Amino acid sequence: MANTIDPYRYPGDARISPSDKGRGEHFGMIANAGGHRLLVAANQNTDVFYTYYFNPSTDGYIAIPGDTIQPHVRNGFQLDSIGDRWTSYDKTNAIQHYPLTGFTAGGRPIYGTAISTPTPASIAPLNRLGYLPASDKMVLAGGSTDWTLIGNRIEVYNGWLAGNRTPNLVITLSRAQAKSMAVAGDYVFIGYYAIPNIDVFSLSTGNLMLTLTPTGGVYAGNDTDSQYGVQAYHKSTGEYLITKDDYNGTKVVIYTGTPPIRPSQRLASPNHLPQPSSTQTR
Repeated sequence: MANTIDPYRYPGDARISPSDKGRGEHFGMIANAGGHRLLVAANQNTDVFYTYYFNPSTDGYIAIPGDTIQPHVRNGFQLDSIGDRWTSYDKTNAIQHYPLTGFTAGGRPIYGTAISTPTPASIAPLNRLGYLPASDKMVLAGGSTDWTLIGNRIEVYNGWLAGNRTPNLVITLSRAQAKSMAVAGDYVFIGYYAIPNIDVFSLSTGNLMLTLTPTGGVYAGNDTDSQYGVQAYHKSTGEYLITKDDYNGTKVVIYTGTPPIRPSQRLASPNHLPQPSSTQTR
């Protein structure tokens, strides 16, 4: 863990700027693309995203401000695991894919022209999206007219870049007020505005596999009140890392563990993923 902000070198960094319209870029997405670390920062209910890149030889762990993605990305955003950007701008009824094509000598990412695809009618209105490059799998969530929430429908498409536009799997959420979605490996992770739990669903079967329930040092009332407050990563070791904000405690809850994850309803004390640890945010 490192501090990535240098207020003297980059005083205009949106994460510390008092004029930032988002009033605090506290939520991040990261990717490691061919050894190049990338970061995207977002606020609680955001339609603007700030991008950052790193140049270890000149700036060490300090994130260098890059492009600002605006406005209004209200139907989903993702920085995928290979550094590509996926957006769905408000009222476009489309998903835009910006492929990462390379880097400048200073480490700034270079993106190709957007490839636009109509949003499948079955998921309208689209609220969130997540793409898995390793399996060419697209996960779309929608159904809510409130763009800050997620509806109760999740569609899984196998072979998205290969041209498939018919969902192979549909997951119906039974809990109300889903707020944040993250995809990694074989699972989709859902955080809710109403409760502090994270539900884990299989992308192969649609089954609810696990419910992550924070205990010990985590505020019990801390629901997921931000659109991108839940993030998930599948490491090369097979281990999963899932994060969730503990905003009352100014911390981040971290779950780690290695599957198999087996079906279990409302598992209060996960025995396949350990209890969360918490770390102070910076």
